[in-house]
Amino acid sequence: MGNVKKNIENQHSFVLGGSVKTYDCNPSERCGRCGGNGRCPNCNGLGSYKCTDCGGSGTCRKCQGSGQERCHYCGGSGVERDYNGRVTRSCGMCSGKGFSSCSGCFGFGECRSCGGSGEHTCMSCDGDGNCSDCSGSGEITCSRCNGSGKYQTFQKSQTTLYRKSWTFGGSSPLSNLVENTSGTVIYNDTVAQWSGALKQEFNKESQSHEIIKSSLGDASVSLLEEYNKSLSENSSLKNPDAQGDIPYDVKVKAESVPVVKVNYKVNGKAYSIHFVGNDTIVAYNDVPKVLETFKVTFFEKLKLSLSETKRLKAFSKMAAYIFNRNGLDSNESKLLNLMVSKLNMSDSKKKNFYESLRGYNESMPYDVFKKQVKSLFISKKTLTFAWHCMSIDKDLSKDDEDLFNKLCEEYASITPEERENLKNMALRFSKMPEGSAIDMYADLSCESKKIRGWFWFGLSATAIVLLIILCFFLNVL
Repeated sequence: MGNVKKNIENQHSFVLGGSVKTYDCNPSERCGRCGGNGRCPNCNGLGSYKCTDCGGSGTCRKCQGSGQERCHYCGGSGVERDYNGRVTRSCGMCSGKGFSSCSGCFGFGECRSCGGSGEHTCMSCDGDGNCSDCSGSGEITCSRCNGSGKYQTFQKSQTTLYRKSWTFGGSSPLSNLVENTSGTVIYNDTVAQWSGALKQEFNKESQSHEIIKSSLGDASVSLLEEYNKSLSENSSLKNPDAQGDIPYDVKVKAESVPVVKVNYKVNGKAYSIHFVGNDTIVAYNDVPKVLETFKVTFFEKLKLSLSETKRLKAFSKMAAYIFNRNGLDSNESKLLNLMVSKLNMSDSKKKNFYESLRGYNESMPYDVFKKQVKSLFISKKTLTFAWHCMSIDKDLSKDDEDLFNKLCEEYASITPEERENLKNMALRFSKMPEGSAIDMYADLSCESKKIRGWFWFGLSATAIVLLIILCFFLNVL
C-alpha cells in the first residue's frame, strides 16, 4: 500500500521574550593556555627544550663522544682465532685495531637526535617562546561576547510536540516507490491545528482537498477518494493525544509523481517497463535475458565454417552493390574496408578485388548480382546485413525498399513480421563494434573454427584409417 507510520516525540525550546537582558562585557579575556603570561607552556617561553636522547650534553651516549666503540667481531682483541683459540690473523672488520666507528653516531661523537646542540626547537611556538593561542599577549577574544563588548541572558521554556507521519501512495503496485522518488509539489500547508487536546484552532481539510483535486485532475479523483477513506480509518492522525494535552497540528504535502509506461516486444514476447518520478526510478517485472539472433543447425554451421572466404567475398560484393548506387560515404567505406580486410589478401589481390567491386552498382542487372551472392542465401541474416548497409547512411530510399523486397523473395516463405524483426535486428547489430558485427554476419566465430578443425581432423583420421586398411589387404594379397 505504500503506507509508512512513525511516532516521534520532540523536545522544543523557546526563549521568553520578556526575560532577555543585555550587559556590557570586556571584549577580551585572559588566555587559558598560558594563564595570561604570554609564554609558551611547553617550553616555558625558552623556544627550545633539552634533548632527551643525550640529556642536553650534545654527545653520543653510546660512545660518550669518542666516536668509537669496541669491535663486536673480535671483542676488541684485534685478532681472529680458530676453534682451538689460536690466533689466525688480524681482525678483518677493525683492521686489527680492536675498535670501529660508533654505530650510534657513525664516528662523529655527536648526538644524532639534536645534531650535537643538546636542544630541540619547540614545535608548539616554532621557537619564538610565545603562546600560540594569544601570540604572547596573554589575552584572547572573549568567548561570552565574541569580542562585541555585550552579551545577553534569557530564560527558556521547553515543551514536547507529538508527531506522527504517514505517507500514502495508493493501492497501485508502484505506490511503494513514492517515498523513494520525487514529484512536483502541488500542496504543502497546515490543514488543522490544536492548542491542546480539546481546543482546535482551525480546520481547512476540505479546502485542501479541493485544491489537490483540481491540481490532479479528474483522472486522479479515485486516488483522492482512496486517500480520504484511508485517512478516516486512521483517527489517530486527525486527533491529538488527549492525555498529553499538548499542541498538535496536521500538515499535508501532496506531490504529483509522473509515471511513464513503455511497452515493447523482443523475439515476439511482450514486455513493459515503468519510469517513476523525477528521479526516474525504473520498475519492471521481467526483462529479456537473451536476445535471440539466428538459429543454425549443426550441418548448416559445418557448411558455413567451410565457406568463410567465399561468403566474405559475397558479403563485400553485396555491400559494394548497395553503397555504389548513391556514392560511398565515410561510414560505408569504413564498413567495406573492414569486410575486405577480413579476407587477409595480399596487396596486389586486394587491389584487384577493389577494382572488381567498382562494377557492382546500379548498372549491374539484379539477376547478375544475385548469382554473385548466391552463397549468402543460406541464412536470413543476409537480409539483416542488407538492411544494415542500406540504413548506415540514415537515408533510406524507395530503391532501398525495392531491393530489400527483391532479396526477401529469394526465400521460400518470409512473413511481414519476420521482415520487421530482421530490420530491427539490423539496428541492434549496427550499434556493435563494426569488427564484431562483421564476424557475426560471416560466422567468423571460435565455434566455427572449432567445427572446421574437427571436420578436417575427422577427414584426415578417416583417410589414415582407410590407408592402413588398404596397406593391410595389399600385404595379405
